[in-house]
Amino acid sequence: MTISRVFVPRASTNVANWISDPQPLIGVMYGGRVVEFGPPAAIMTDDVLSRVFDTPVQVVDGPSGPLAVYY
Repeated sequence: MTISRVFVPRASTNVANWISDPQPLIGVMYGGRVVEFGPPAAIMTDDVLSRVFDTPVQVVDGPSGPLAVYY
């Protein structure tokens, strides 16, 4: 089994500071390695999430922002 994770690369996990950052960054790990790193808009896409979670994923506009839907 391969484990995938999306992470926020900060020394502090203070969400308020991360959200207020003008250029927040996130990363995706797959198989123990960082495979994607950048702004959320570049990472939270159908292609990236489908590849790292090995299942079809569609990112749609949710009531509070992007929402990843898998099936």
